[in-house]
Amino acid sequence: MVLTVASLVVLGVVAWQKLTDPEDPYADYCASVEQERAVIGAAVEQGAGSGLIRALPSFERLAAEAPEDIADDWDRVIAGVEHLADELEAAGVDPATYDRDSPPEGLTAAERRRIDAAAAALNDPATNESMKSVQQQALDVCGTPLNL
Repeated sequence: MVLTVASLVVLGVVAWQKLTDPEDPYADYCASVEQERAVIGAAVEQGAGSGLIRALPSFERLAAEAPEDIADDWDRVIAGVEHLADELEAAGVDPATYDRDSPPEGLTAAERRRIDAAAAALNDPATNESMKSVQQQALDVCGTPLNL
């Protein structure tokens, strides 16, 4: 009986160590994914462009923790979202209220073209593939869905 209890304790400690392995290169990243998932989801539900801009601080935190194999994808996603945010800011437009079909008064045609181009760039094949990659990585490696 004592041997059985001791064996169970040892097995429990070994299992705990495997689950909290400091050598796991994905542990910090996966913890961050889990932490940021709800924030990103809530932000993106607000709309594609403005939601991604709201989620930018979460993206930056995830990129800081990202393993090397996904870091370039996070960089591409962040660069695209920052570009859109910069164009909206330069035009003096609030991302939360911007409506392409009914642009704010005073928005020039050139500003609108730059905003449209930045928004379209988020759907270009490379950025789109990077968004898919970070989502798939979160699901495959961390077991956590991350919807961008």
